[in-house]
Amino acid sequence: MAKKGNSEKKGFFSKKRNILILILTVALLFLGGAAAWAFIDQPLSDEEIAHILQTGVFHDNIRINGLEVGGLTFDQARDKVEAGKNGSTATFALTFRLDSEEWSRKGADLKIKTDIEDVLEEAMLVEKSGSNWDKMTARNQLGDEGYDYTVTVTADPAALKTQVDALAEEATTEPEEPVFQGVDANGKAMFSDEKTGYVVDANALLKTVQERFENQDFSPIQMSAKAIAPKATAEELRENTVLIGEFTTTYSGSSNRRKNVEKAAGIINNQIVQPGEVFDMNEVLGPRTRAGGWLDAMGIIGGNRYQLEPGGGVCQVSSTLFNAVMYADLKIEERWNHSLRSSYVPNGRDATISTGGKNFRFRNTRSHPVYIVAIADKSRSRLTVRIYGPPHPEGYTVQVTAVTTSVIKAKTITKADPTKPEGYKELDKSIESQNGATANTYVTYYKDGKQVGERKLLFTSKYNAVPYVYIVGTKPVPSPTPEPTTKPTPKPTKEPKPTVPTEEPDSEDS
Repeated sequence: MAKKGNSEKKGFFSKKRNILILILTVALLFLGGAAAWAFIDQPLSDEEIAHILQTGVFHDNIRINGLEVGGLTFDQARDKVEAGKNGSTATFALTFRLDSEEWSRKGADLKIKTDIEDVLEEAMLVEKSGSNWDKMTARNQLGDEGYDYTVTVTADPAALKTQVDALAEEATTEPEEPVFQGVDANGKAMFSDEKTGYVVDANALLKTVQERFENQDFSPIQMSAKAIAPKATAEELRENTVLIGEFTTTYSGSSNRRKNVEKAAGIINNQIVQPGEVFDMNEVLGPRTRAGGWLDAMGIIGGNRYQLEPGGGVCQVSSTLFNAVMYADLKIEERWNHSLRSSYVPNGRDATISTGGKNFRFRNTRSHPVYIVAIADKSRSRLTVRIYGPPHPEGYTVQVTAVTTSVIKAKTITKADPTKPEGYKELDKSIESQNGATANTYVTYYKDGKQVGERKLLFTSKYNAVPYVYIVGTKPVPSPTPEPTTKPTPKPTKEPKPTVPTEEPDSEDS
């Protein structure tokens, strides 16, 4: 009985186990089916994909390059994205910055390409392809934060290198020194701002740009470069630039002469002479020729007469500059006095120049640049030259004096002219007859109102005495031949009546 009971009990459990196995099997089959339904990929056919792309619209809450494309067709979305920033060759731009400068390279420069077609397709099919689980997850995401896609941009490597090399060369600049811009109403020197120069390493810049493309980061690129500072700053030059020399003359003469003076003043105006540099008047003005725009005006020829020549009158500008330079106490390398005394400056204060000949040159002996300001005031016929630069290194003020040391009397001579009749005598006006002179030019230094040392002789000048030449005629004048005369026949007269006799008058011999 016991044995029978065990058999019955064993059968009961066997049935129960079979049912459990069956249930587990069914459950596994269900789960397997559910898993298959949920997770097995269900790819769309090419025809289905093409149909969706041609007729479908993007689900709401989809953004490409930050632009909302929900409700748009494939083509509409493409147009919108390509019109947006960095969405196409036409709208792509990569900006480079260095200091205050900025450069840009366009998509066409870099020959860029994008994967916009792939991105648009992925975005349109996001909730329509994949497994059911994928679709369900996508729908949930679309109902929540949505999806953001970014179009990938790539550049042609060769074009990228070419553009970067060119940009590095363009951005590499020499430093710009401050430029003298004249003086303001208060007599203060004005300068443009200095600029730092830069050297850009093309290889380093190319590496930076390549990294930007790898990271799809197209924000402006701040270029790194080696800075090269200018030699001076505008502030430094302003502090070291004051009026150190000035002189004024009055100009007159023909219209051509006045225009030559004004032209020469305009040429030397705002000229800069660097420390140690020599200013050369002839070099700065250039040859005085008609082709160069110089007009015919009187100039000294042969040391004794005036004659029309191109550029006549420019010596007044070199003479005015000469005096300003003396007051500035700069070193004068070359100066010549005129052959004849000048009317616009005292003896010893002139400086003649001639094309290819005599010159006026001075050297800047100061630690900073000096600047020439020349102004021809047409309304008042006044020529003023000012020199700006560092104050005198010794703190001196300068006084310039010129003293006429002798007068050379002009001789009076006669010159026979056989073509002129005897008795003819006229002054030869083809030469500039005048007395000559000698003169000394001195400089005296003062500090705190007191003279420092003895006055210093700078120059000696000698001006020609040009004789007064009278043209005297030597051609004999023939004596006039008397005309023949006949004695008149007396007319018979009546016998006069006797009268008281009187004294008869003298007769005229003609």
